[in-house]
Amino acid sequence: MDPLLINQNKDTAVQVREWLSGATRNWNIANRKTLLIVPDQTRTAPLGMLFKAFCELWLESAAALDVMVALGTHPPMS
Repeated sequence: MDPLLINQNKDTAVQVREWLSGATRNWNIANRKTLLIVPDQTRTAPLGMLFKAFCELWLESAAALDVMVALGTHPPMS
């Protein structure tokens, strides 16, 4: 599933969580400091839904979870 092409509804939130769970299954985050880099407002993504799913999956097991907004250095797209 492409997370950029989904509608934000309850069923989709479950699908996003399942997709993210599979995509991060082999990550070794438990008891480690983790930095999540998220796009700024110039990128289209269901960021709130992805962030919530990521926190539900990893917040309790990670030693720390920090978030950095990637502001980018590119000129605005026309």
